[in-house]
Parts: sequence; structure tokens; C-alpha cells
Amino acid sequence: MGGALGQVDIKMWVDVKTQLPVQSEMDMGIGDTMHMHGVMYDFEWDVPVAAAEFEPVIPDDYTSFTKEPIKMPAMNEEAAIEGLSFCLELGDGRYPEDLGMNTLISLAVKIPELQGLSDDEKKNLLSAQGTAQKFMDKMMPVMGLMGFHQMLVLEKKEPAYYGKTVTPEDTDQVLMRWKVSEDEYRVIFGSLHAETVTADVLAELEKTLPE
Repeated sequence: MGGALGQVDIKMWVDVKTQLPVQSEMDMGIGDTMHMHGVMYDFEWDVPVAAAEFEPVIPDDYTSFTKEPIKMPAMNEEAAIEGLSFCLELGDGRYPEDLGMNTLISLAVKIPELQGLSDDEKKNLLSAQGTAQKFMDKMMPVMGLMGFHQMLVLEKKEPAYYGKTVTPEDTDQVLMRWKVSEDEYRVIFGSLHAETVTADVLAELEKTLPE
């Protein structure tokens, strides 16, 4: 199956007597950038667990990876607009064709701080004290956009995105929209301004979308 996380293939083996899983196998591909394969087995069910097993054991020589907790992106309309604007800069003046992880990760690797670095240098950049947050800050707009769209999908807000055909020059064309009430939709236009419109108005706007 495909989705925001790329192409995913999951197989599950179940005990026919207990109807409980005995093994699962997952293959996930994110474009040409990443492939993951995982197998889980030897499940144990109804095993008593002591509360002490959940107490974290922190080594005496532990040091924080970053001085401050890593911030998480906002997932709202403002974050989506910021993300689209950011992708516009990385995409040579075009919006991303879709809001899937494959496409957005392909754009994110164009962040100037990563350009010209070897794989080892990239690893060092991300493991350096304090640098991870700086990189995360750069990634925030992309992550916020992707997270907001995925949230709309999960909440069944009928989101639609037309970045494959709508450009910044199409100022009054629907770039992205989602349902906010029974007869109203929120629309982000090609100029990145947002308005609330009725379902009838949206239908007329979408009739004029570029081919």
C-alpha cells in the first residue's frame, strides 16, 4: 500500500487457534532514498510485568544530546503556508507536486546546510552538540506541512492538493483545501493567501484548475 510514508508492504502471521499474531514483516520504501525491512516475532501474551521494569536507568555519565529539548513543528494552517513557502524556495519557484513523504524529503535534502556534504559529514552534522536542533529548525516548515496534511487525512477533512499544476502565478487558483464545516472549506490559493468558501464556490473554483 502507498501513503504519506511511502510504499509499505506488511505481512502478518496469526495463530489460527488463538487468533493472535505470531510474526509480522514490513518492507517500507521511501523513493530511492531509503528502504527499511523489519521482522517482529516471539510475541508473548498475558505475561506479568513488574512496574520497576519501566523505571528508566540513567547512566552517571549521561549528557544531553542537545542543550534544549528538540522542538516539534506546529501542525496548523499557518505552518502549512510557511511550509509551502519554504518548499517554493527549495523547489526553484514551484510548489511540490504532492505532500507525500517521498516528495518532501527530496526537497528537504536541498537545504543549503546539507549541500556538498559527504554522508559522513552529514552524520557528524546531525550528531554534533546543539546542531541537531539547528537542522530540525530548518526542517520545521517541511515537517509542519507534511504533518498538517496527514492530520487532515486522518480527521477525514477531505483535503485536496493541486501543486502539480498550480504555480505561484496562479494567484486565484486553489492550491490546497480542506473541509471546516458541513458546507464550508478552507482554501489556500496559489498566492498563499487563505479564505473560507462555501462548497458551491469551491466547486466553481476547482472547475478552472489548470490541466
